[in-house]
Amino acid sequence: MGTAAADVPGVERVVRRDDLGGSEDATFLMRRVQERGGQAGYVCIGTDHPGGHHTATFDVDEQSLAIGVDVLTESVLSALGP
Repeated sequence: MGTAAADVPGVERVVRRDDLGGSEDATFLMRRVQERGGQAGYVCIGTDHPGGHHTATFDVDEQSLAIGVDVLTESVLSALGP
């Protein structure tokens, strides 16, 4: 996924692993998929907002949403192969 993300216009940096500092329900879902032989991944689309996540001042940078859709699209196309 990192390779696909690096080729998307608007992506400034790809971080392959980061300490999110919280517990995510997605990790439980990913584990179940992997236990059954599937592949799973978790993607975060970062934005520059000083208020932080899960705060009253959190505000989504709408431009990052389009970049996120492009990253996911490229990832799916890459996984499907030529």
